[in-house]
Amino acid sequence: LEDVIQVRLNLDLDRKAVWTHSIIWIEANTQAAIELDWMSANSGGQGLHNGALEVFLGEGAHLHLDERHHFSAADWNISHADVSLEADAGLEWNLAVFGAKSSKNFVKVDLKGKGSDTKLKGVMFPERGQVVNLDTRQNHWDVSTSSDLIYKSVAANQGKSIWHGMIYVDPKAQQTDTYQSNKNLILDDSAEVKTNPGLEILADDVKCSHGATVGRIDDTELFYLQARGIPENEAQKLIVEGFYNRVLESFRLESTREALRETLVEKMEEL
Repeated sequence: LEDVIQVRLNLDLDRKAVWTHSIIWIEANTQAAIELDWMSANSGGQGLHNGALEVFLGEGAHLHLDERHHFSAADWNISHADVSLEADAGLEWNLAVFGAKSSKNFVKVDLKGKGSDTKLKGVMFPERGQVVNLDTRQNHWDVSTSSDLIYKSVAANQGKSIWHGMIYVDPKAQQTDTYQSNKNLILDDSAEVKTNPGLEILADDVKCSHGATVGRIDDTELFYLQARGIPENEAQKLIVEGFYNRVLESFRLESTREALRETLVEKMEEL
């Protein structure tokens, strides 16, 4: 399929709990691009979404998956995503979590077949007391599998960003090549970031590494932009957009990339 399949799920969560179960099944030697857009309308009452997402990629299948969460600021979100890849299957998955009062997301990828590969990218921006909590797991079960994960977060105005990552390499999964990275920016003293990467390696012929950083906007970068006549607020917006840019550019549709940038600008203006 050449075009992007767009699926928009607009949930009514006004004083309600809603359970969803979504399945993406890609047959062997086929490829597709899908965008999942989760949202809920602004309402007076709190609501809860509890969602399960299952993704299966057959042998030699390839999937580009873009996923956006922008629930109402009054709502709670819990999601569990399980992905299974057969031999020589490939997945590129981009995730943007910008909405909900509190969002807990579990992401598990099982590379079950030889030569399977996955690239995981994500962005979060908790602010105004929001909590975004992501738990990712990359499981390597067979030889010559590879995975690459990078998640970026900006936290401000009592926002809280939490990330737990784990890479598991089975004894059978020799020649594994895997990496995970979590990069975070804190914009003020009221924000909080917790990052916890982990490795569990049971094979001896592998390449595995991880990294995590937490910091503030670089004063030198800010001064550089201000010295060229850019106001401080605008300079901060440019730096935050640049921080996110690698992930945002991975989303397939230009309209989606622009919408995500507009959301970032709106969040910066609310600070």
